[in-house]
Amino acid sequence: MDELQQVDPVALGLDAGTVGALSGFGVAFDADAPLIFGEIVVARNGDAVAIVWSNPEGEPVAPEPAPDADPDADPPEPEIPQVLRYALLAQGTWSTGVVPVPGATVLDHQVIAWADGFKIVVTRSRSEGAAIVIIALSVSGKLGNAKTVAL
Repeated sequence: MDELQQVDPVALGLDAGTVGALSGFGVAFDADAPLIFGEIVVARNGDAVAIVWSNPEGEPVAPEPAPDADPDADPPEPEIPQVLRYALLAQGTWSTGVVPVPGATVLDHQVIAWADGFKIVVTRSRSEGAAIVIIALSVSGKLGNAKTVAL
């Protein structure tokens, strides 16, 4: 996979939307972005607490005008990109990270206590239809492999 990191998506003729869809498990985020908690979900498992939220990050993106839009109408408001983040408090230590699902595709997100850790459950839109993505989150703050189930 490392050899693919040097490939220029523009040179391949991919537009920004396609690149964003393809980078679903390499979600771009701003490590220095302020944490602004929105759409917060919380779960507790023993002494561990997991929090998942939608964090606004990056510059607002102007949506494409509809082909049949009135040219005299006000343009749509720019959308602020969202990144799905998590935080975990276990044994007095905080762990944080980014859930590897493109924020623009997230329809809903939940976190549930499961066995000795947590499951992050994301309902997302895809071109082939909606799907649920299930990702394990250990009490050490590590994400497991994602499992996708088409709806």
